[in-house]
Amino acid sequence: MKFSNIIKAFILVCLFSVKLVAGETFVLRYSPANPVAGQPVSFTLENPDQCQIASVIPDAVNNIGNLVLLDGSYTYAQAGIYHVALDVTVNPQCLIREKAGNKRQLVTDFQFGPVGGTTVPAVMQNGIFCSPLVVGGAPAIPTLSQWMIIILALVIVTGGVVYQMNTSLKQNSSV
Repeated sequence: MKFSNIIKAFILVCLFSVKLVAGETFVLRYSPANPVAGQPVSFTLENPDQCQIASVIPDAVNNIGNLVLLDGSYTYAQAGIYHVALDVTVNPQCLIREKAGNKRQLVTDFQFGPVGGTTVPAVMQNGIFCSPLVVGGAPAIPTLSQWMIIILALVIVTGGVVYQMNTSLKQNSSV
């Protein structure tokens, strides 16, 4: 009787181990599809695991310590290419742990893409598995000096046209 209980326990442990090792691929989504600097970008996990607490690292290459819990949002201050990583922590309420001393890990196999769009797999960047996110800049508004250059160009062009018309009128009247 004890031997059969040991076998059942062994099978149960093996099944849990298979679940931990061969779990689903995470799918991390962001919105809006074309983020702009100064605008919040929302991150969601399509297939969350109840035994894991997932966070996103919005700029894994430059600031790996900045964690945003999912579903959450982050506002990028400047336009550029940021590398997003997915961080997973074992939920303390779950009984099964991956390793006693290592409860946190960066996910190496996840898909990343906009909500409703196509996804791309995470790639290695500076020793971290992450996916690129391109954040565009706000529409440019001409500065005062740029407006002055535009106005100066218009005055020069207008002056040239007036001069040309004056010259051609004088030539026609003298004939």
